[in-house]
Amino acid sequence: MINALILILRDVTIQLKTEEERKAFVSNVSHELRTPLTTVTSYVEALVDGAKENPEVMNDFLSVIQNETGRMSRMVSDLLELSRMDQGTMEVKTELVNLNSLMNFVLDRFDMILSNDNNELNTKPLKIERQIPEDEYWVDVDHDKIMQVLDNLLNNAMKYSPDGGTITVTLQKNGENVQVAISDQGLGIPKKDQARVFDRFFRVDKSRSRAMGGTGLGLAISKEVIETFGGKIWVESKEGVGSTFKLELAFVDDELLQSGKRWDDD
Repeated sequence: MINALILILRDVTIQLKTEEERKAFVSNVSHELRTPLTTVTSYVEALVDGAKENPEVMNDFLSVIQNETGRMSRMVSDLLELSRMDQGTMEVKTELVNLNSLMNFVLDRFDMILSNDNNELNTKPLKIERQIPEDEYWVDVDHDKIMQVLDNLLNNAMKYSPDGGTITVTLQKNGENVQVAISDQGLGIPKKDQARVFDRFFRVDKSRSRAMGGTGLGLAISKEVIETFGGKIWVESKEGVGSTFKLELAFVDDELLQSGKRWDDD
């Protein structure tokens, strides 16, 4: 007779971690959607109960409803985009992009936004300082996706900047890479939170922000996009001083690119 014992060990650490992340994700989505839905429901009920009889109150309520439904729409769009990234079905159309021209194009738009906001709110204006060289830096990316990343980072810098603050945007060569840095003069990110700022739905203390209403997914999407193109993105921050978000992409060195043609030229 042969007595034997078969012992099978299976490491389920990754499985358990994935399950916990899935549960946390579902919980976060439910929480983030519940807040605007509750707001919309409350305001609609108030309108039905008679608030619509006062035109001024009705307009205020409708404005809130419009903002909250817009927020939910953006959140659903962001979630769908993250889902496509997770499944590897995100549509990507890469081409050689002049990063200098693209960044100036994006910053021109934000200068206009800041100019309009400052005129309407009559506050101490935010300003953007550019440090973009004349030398052309080319990268092989999907320019729409990179524009989305720049939009996310600049919106983030605006949200956490104090009135009268300066947002500094720098473009420079770093070895074989091109580095973009976007710095604000906000309250900074606590060291314990810096490793989590690119997590989905993670937010630093809301009291540090000058504006509300984000989806909590912008930085997560930015990280996924940059890594799709073989780059990296990270944050450097010091409390009381501000934060700098940096990203690096591979530099494309080709003499034929030095033609002076803009990325958005026909």
